[in-house]
Amino acid sequence: MPGHSRELSDRTRRDTPTHRFLRKDYAYLFERFYNYLEAVSTEEMGLVVFDELEKAQSRILLGQLEKYFLESEKGYQRSARVVPEPFLCIAT
Repeated sequence: MPGHSRELSDRTRRDTPTHRFLRKDYAYLFERFYNYLEAVSTEEMGLVVFDELEKAQSRILLGQLEKYFLESEKGYQRSARVVPEPFLCIAT
């Protein structure tokens, strides 16, 4: 659906125990995002945009996302619909 966008937010607790690649809340967010894209269209792709954290935290998160999308079975599957390289922006 061209021009169609929807915001999915991270509504789970931020201090959830760590997953092998990502915190559970991020893994759950990507699961919801993937399922939403599957329901909308067979051709839609999703983009992930994060507020840039401190530089060190951003590098850690990018490394975790890379491992999740490349090394986990579910992450690899979801990278077919979710662009596995997030955009970082600075919130003002």
